[in-house]
Amino acid sequence: PKQKTGEYFVDVRSFEDVALPLLEPSDAVDVYCIDEVGRMELHSPAFRAAVLRLLAAKKPIVGALAAPIYGHRVPLADEISRRRDVSVVPLKTSTRKVASSTKLALLESIFEPQRQ
Repeated sequence: PKQKTGEYFVDVRSFEDVALPLLEPSDAVDVYCIDEVGRMELHSPAFRAAVLRLLAAKKPIVGALAAPIYGHRVPLADEISRRRDVSVVPLKTSTRKVASSTKLALLESIFEPQRQ
């Protein structure tokens, strides 16, 4: 069954078939990329649980969190951004260069201890 968010529809089953296996914590994965934690993804409670499992496993994640728009909040994005083990780098056209440098420095700090 498809769920509606705004003018878009989400095929939750297909989304879960693709996304959930990729979000299983694994020692074979150095860093996970999640694009994005937004309103459409929240139609899947299993996705929410998988993201929280990855965070609990202390796996490095680079991702996009939906920003509040027109007063609409995304509860999971808010929950993730409040975590002490998460660094949120706001991204706007005007901050793109600084944000890119900041994200690169964060990733380097994660992997630097492993190189030594």
